Amino acid sequence: MRKAMLACVSLALALVVPILAVAQVEPTKGSQAPRLSVETRRSDTSITLSQVGSAVLVDIKCPSGIDRGTLTRREAHWPEEIRVRLHLSGLESFSVGNGLMEMNWFVSNSAEHRTTQSVKTKDGTTKLKSGDRQWSQVMVKQRSEKGSAAVDYLDIVLPKTLVETNPESLSLAWVDFYR
Repeated sequence: MRKAMLACVSLALALVVPILAVAQVEPTKGSQAPRLSVETRRSDTSITLSQVGSAVLVDIKCPSGIDRGTLTRREAHWPEEIRVRLHLSGLESFSVGNGLMEMNWFVSNSAEHRTTQSVKTKDGTTKLKSGDRQWSQVMVKQRSEKGSAAVDYLDIVLPKTLVETNPESLSLAWVDFYR
């Protein structure tokens, strides 16, 4: 009896979880749907995936400013480029992990928006500097208000080292300065 009940619960979860993940993926009009799925913890977080050439844009809008999720590939390999767009007012932290390593980004709240990046592995944490193999491009789109350090969104190109081992999924977590 207990085994039958566990089997039913497992089957129900196997059917419901993929539906929840797919329901949060909204391909933009005129673009090919990327072969990825995504899940988040909070229901008010919106993630749109769009294919642009060989790159995928993961566009995250999170009213609470703090959440986490999982990006899962549905093909044999990851896209050539993955760009994450975070619609936050600042970036206290953003991390992406693949089970073997975790990349971390911090963008200062000053007008210069200084970026600090690090990689954490089983051997410890290493602070990265521009030019390092794992260093990635971060673009801060500021609001057009004169003299404002306020941010509309941040674009982060994920380093290829995160998908070199072809993990099934990537874990994402972010924290806004202002929550």
